[in-house]
Amino acid sequence: MTIRRWIRWGAPTAALALGATLGCIVTVEPIDGGDGGAGGPTTITVRLINASNIGLDPQIFISAEALSAEALFASATNKFTSFGDFGLGLLGAGDAAGFDLDCAAVRVLGTPGGSFGNDLQAPEGAGTQRVLSQDAQFNCGDTITFTYSRSSGGFTTSYGIN
Repeated sequence: MTIRRWIRWGAPTAALALGATLGCIVTVEPIDGGDGGAGGPTTITVRLINASNIGLDPQIFISAEALSAEALFASATNKFTSFGDFGLGLLGAGDAAGFDLDCAAVRVLGTPGGSFGNDLQAPEGAGTQRVLSQDAQFNCGDTITFTYSRSSGGFTTSYGIN
């Protein structure tokens, strides 16, 4: 029996048995907030930073199932747009946005690189494709930050995980 399991189950059981033998009333408060040990983070925070001087469609795609990058980006239903200017999934020059996602809804998260340009019907270019998988690159409770910027040869998309 691990120490954590002993603290959770063994110690309270022993205290109850001892209390019953001595005729005492013993009250045991759960040490884990009363949720049966299922506590911990339940969301993933995503931050998007447009470090360029032009408009951006970050093109964030999310799937609750493990998918290849090709399958993730192929389905329009996987595109997440509930952020940014007017909740349309767009960011102006120098803008940033953030949102939380339920861990169970995010097995794979990615961007084909984002679409840069003030006229997104005729974009100037795209950044770097990034695909991240839960338990491989990020965990529940992490903050994932995608930064979209100009580079010497065009545009780039980088990420960091905290």
